[in-house]
Amino acid sequence: MDGAKRTLTATLRGYEGQVRERSMVGPADVCPRFVVTTHADWESISAAFHTAVASRSEVSPEISTAVAGIVGDRMGLEAARAIHRWVCRNISYVKLDLHPMDDWVPSPASQVLETRYGDCKDKYVLLASLLASRGIAVEPVPVNLGCSFQPLALPSPLQFDHCMAYLPELGLYSDPTDPFHDLGELALTLTDKFMVHATETGRVGRTSVGAAEGNRYEARHTASLGADGIFTGRSELHLHGRLAGPVRRILGKAASPGEAADGLLHGAALGGVAHERRVEREPGQGWS
Repeated sequence: MDGAKRTLTATLRGYEGQVRERSMVGPADVCPRFVVTTHADWESISAAFHTAVASRSEVSPEISTAVAGIVGDRMGLEAARAIHRWVCRNISYVKLDLHPMDDWVPSPASQVLETRYGDCKDKYVLLASLLASRGIAVEPVPVNLGCSFQPLALPSPLQFDHCMAYLPELGLYSDPTDPFHDLGELALTLTDKFMVHATETGRVGRTSVGAAEGNRYEARHTASLGADGIFTGRSELHLHGRLAGPVRRILGKAASPGEAADGLLHGAALGGVAHERRVEREPGQGWS
């Protein structure tokens, strides 16, 4: 001890460096870590984050005007889905820290609406404000976005690096930073993750695991063998739940459907090459 300052020294002995395996869980789940905290429990962290976020949510005239244009006369689940999609698509993800507390305190919702950018917690406060204007309850959910699935040994804010939303009346999660997963869909790295619901008292839990019937795909293939010995054909994939997100991401980032199909076929077991056919369409209707 030196006045109000206390120094702790930790030494790790007899532990060799590890080689990371492909697709393994995060190193934090399997490697030793030294954790120091001033928090008594996870609920206190949750309650503190609730206070920081609640002060930035608002149902202002600007918010009410915006949600009227987004939702129209839809209510309940359909209104929530429209708001989720709008925030994902129209608010750019930009992280800008100018103060030590900017990692935890979001910008006011009206500011996010005006500037059209923000990080995960900024997008959350706008999402929450838009939902609140339609009478839909929402809770902030701090979570770890990486490949670690086990919590720290002691309660620490360092456990969390992402904020998403939970709609308790609908029983659905929303990740307002991910335009490729719809309301109620979670990416693999957000499935079965330790998290806290940042309510006034705090609540600890895990995100949904997901069931096979909700995460599936249907494939339809037709093929013919030509005189030149080359197979040609058509494949249709109908994806549901968690499986749809990665494919939407490939399609969304590709310059054309042909490029997207090439990427999908390249990673498939049998390989293949896509041939793109351009057809006449009205402006803005895209490719076939």
